[in-house]
Amino acid sequence: MNIIETIAKAKYLAKPEQVAQLALAYNSANDSRSNTQATYLRVLVASLCHELKIDRKHARLPDIDAQLLALEAVSDRFYPSIVEAVIPVALQAVPGEPAGIARNKALQRNSRTNFARSSKSTLVSFVKAGGNIRTLDVATMSKHDMVAQTHELNAERSGKPVATAQPSISRFVAQVRVLAESDRKAALALVESARDSLTECVNDFRAGVKSNGHDVGKRPWNERRQAA
Repeated sequence: MNIIETIAKAKYLAKPEQVAQLALAYNSANDSRSNTQATYLRVLVASLCHELKIDRKHARLPDIDAQLLALEAVSDRFYPSIVEAVIPVALQAVPGEPAGIARNKALQRNSRTNFARSSKSTLVSFVKAGGNIRTLDVATMSKHDMVAQTHELNAERSGKPVATAQPSISRFVAQVRVLAESDRKAALALVESARDSLTECVNDFRAGVKSNGHDVGKRPWNERRQAA
């Protein structure tokens, strides 16, 4: 069992020494960096929920400042172990060394630890945007999904139109999975209703494509909805 599997088995509540092994795996050519970074992001989310004593079914979500403070505590617990694991003595800064050497060392240090800072930054942005960490499925969530939700939340708060519907779909899926844990029948009803609406959209859009945008004997889908 590799370190990613070990951490997943523990529901992503990892220990600092396990995170150190994860950092080594990230810097190894034998492991997928995307999987390793996704695992660390999941560790941060799981550890943040544990730090705040909340889960997907119980407890109110603390305010944003409290969440960010707890996230700092979680990061401070893991980051030193990451640095110690992947920054050898040869890459540590030495006072008075030539600027070129110092710059090259700094670049290598940043490269080896960037996955951890990037994961933390992604979660910070999500929390600041008003994202609900209780709706996240730690076992399946990804950085891509979190970034998409963050963009949608920021667009909603700024009053600007969302450029794509994908974040809304991702958010809906995350929320309905949470509902399914307590009421699978209600969750199924929501999914089936969404499926019917999406099927109607597909049929309408296909009709529009076939007619090249011209009337083909029925009103456009948005006009029918307004008249309903």
